[in-house]
Amino acid sequence: MRSLRDVDIVPAIGVALSVVCLYGSVAGIPVNGLSATGQRVLGLFFFALVMWLTKPVPFVISSLTTVVLLYVLGLVDSFATAASGFSSRLVFFLLILLLLGNTISKVGLDQMIARRLLVADSPGETIRLAAAGLLALSFMMPSALARTVAFLPIFEELDELWDVSDDENFLLDAHLILGHVNPVASMGLMTGGGMAILSSEFIRSSVTDISWLDWAVLMLPPTVFIFVLAVVTILFIHPVGAASVPTPREERPSGTGFDRDQRIVIGVMTAVIFLWIVGSFIGIPTIFPPTAAILFLALPGIRIVTGDDMTTISWGIIFVFGTMFSLLGVLESSGVLSWVIGNAERVLPFSALPLWQTVALLLALAFVVRLFFSTASASLLVLFPVMLRFAETFEINALFLSLSLLMVVGCSTVFPFNTTTVLLTYDKGPMSLIDVIVTGLVTTGYAVLAVVLCWTLYWPLVT
Repeated sequence: MRSLRDVDIVPAIGVALSVVCLYGSVAGIPVNGLSATGQRVLGLFFFALVMWLTKPVPFVISSLTTVVLLYVLGLVDSFATAASGFSSRLVFFLLILLLLGNTISKVGLDQMIARRLLVADSPGETIRLAAAGLLALSFMMPSALARTVAFLPIFEELDELWDVSDDENFLLDAHLILGHVNPVASMGLMTGGGMAILSSEFIRSSVTDISWLDWAVLMLPPTVFIFVLAVVTILFIHPVGAASVPTPREERPSGTGFDRDQRIVIGVMTAVIFLWIVGSFIGIPTIFPPTAAILFLALPGIRIVTGDDMTTISWGIIFVFGTMFSLLGVLESSGVLSWVIGNAERVLPFSALPLWQTVALLLALAFVVRLFFSTASASLLVLFPVMLRFAETFEINALFLSLSLLMVVGCSTVFPFNTTTVLLTYDKGPMSLIDVIVTGLVTTGYAVLAVVLCWTLYWPLVT
């Protein structure tokens, strides 16, 4: 039996804070300008937020509890309304993409591609090839975490094969690129990962209809810009010298050809990307190609996707997304978002600022909020509805602001817990906390530069 001393302090504090938030909203002092329903919804929102941030219980449990409380506290008129967030296309789209992305790892395609990409003549060339490979693989392997997991053991093998003279710079650069820069690549495509999928859904539902090709035109250039600058900066700060004992070609990792399942997955992923591009012109819904791909991969005689694959899905993330969409709907209908905007206007001088300063202040606030979240997607769920209301209030270009928000939030990994890939590489590699912070600030700086260039020069030309 566990004693009280065995209880982790952060989850315990999380439970206490979440209960305080919920109780305070129900029995606390009325808040000026906020209805009783709005006050309860806001308290439930913070209850869920604290539970998700501190994770005293699995995401699925805290999400289910929140949905039930929406109904039990009388904040919605029916349980169907409380669970309405789960009918969002985003929830199903994300589930399908997770299943499709898992097939790449399941057939061993990620390791084979990674090994082939990392056959080089020097440590420095290997780092550059790996960076290019990570950017290219983002087209077929949406998950930045999957790419990190695929490349990490390969770098460790190469570090043993080579006698790298410059201390730990080879592994340090590899881990910094895998942790910080690798997730940036996922922003370039609408289907590149949770951040892009979530952002595109908010844009589609609240701003304008946007196709897969539209997204690529708007986001690929700034994504590549940030990615390349970040890689070059990392290699400049931590230069990698030549290996003092070159590794013979035959000793390096190499592939022996693709097997049947790998060829099928490559063909299916290529077809999905092709249909996304064609669908941008003829109106094929973005969710259809990956759905058809999953059905094909599960057919008798192929069976690459099976029932067992459902156990590998990150159901906690799926439930968080569905619950947050339910909460956001009630926050909007109860007037909480309008109350937040009105109070922000009174505290901050938005109306007295030029447009560019208003945008800069909003993005700075988004950066600060991002620091408290363990994933960019979770912070975007909170930030998007508020930012879009600000865009409406101050007549800011909502599309440009949405894409800018994605870039700043997606690049702002200042602490190890801010992103899973950084946490993984920080735990396994030679990175110090200072390395993590400095690299995170560098990528954030490049994101800000990309926002300025896109807002003033690039996006006006292509929209």
